[in-house]
Amino acid sequence: MSLIKENIKVFGKYTDKEDLKELVEFDNVADMFDYVCKKYPEFTAIVDNGQSYKYSDLDKNCGYIRSILAQNGIKKGDFVGIYYSNSIELVETSLAVMSAGCVAVVLP
Repeated sequence: MSLIKENIKVFGKYTDKEDLKELVEFDNVADMFDYVCKKYPEFTAIVDNGQSYKYSDLDKNCGYIRSILAQNGIKKGDFVGIYYSNSIELVETSLAVMSAGCVAVVLP
């Protein structure tokens, strides 16, 4: 279980809204990612090689990857091997696999 205190810092961006003092609870990383994408779509999520990616960008790309997983018969509970160097693609693929209910196995 992971927790975010929204009025402190959320994924690199400070919030200035007083109504965000609640403690938000998540059962897994995929739920937390989904929440942040919906709540802060225009915030910068990642900077990779000088290129900035917003949460809305990550969410769109993860949706595309999830659809490819489903088309290839990958279903909830499956283990999915991922072989990428440290990059935006590794992050997107890992998040997509987890949000599909699968286990991301990052290979060395």
